[in-house]
Amino acid sequence: MRGFAMRLMHLGLQVYVVDDVTTPAIKTEDLLIIGSASGNTKSLVQYAGQYPYCHSMDTIKNGSNAVGTPKFLCKGCERQFVEYPKKG
Repeated sequence: MRGFAMRLMHLGLQVYVVDDVTTPAIKTEDLLIIGSASGNTKSLVQYAGQYPYCHSMDTIKNGSNAVGTPKFLCKGCERQFVEYPKKG
């Protein structure tokens, strides 16, 4: 991803890499490009913050459930969800 970011900089675009010291906070008008071979890398899914049902990117952390798993709230449809629910 760092190589791709460098190519975009060569094209004259303003580019930052997540977790670099100089990276500013992301804003709503910014584009976040994520790369993952599995598509389920927890840290990358967390950066995306996408609600799995309505696919809204406008989610916030909203406490924890009884076993300590973080809960999130979709500001678009106001539903709560956990990132990786246990199946069974």
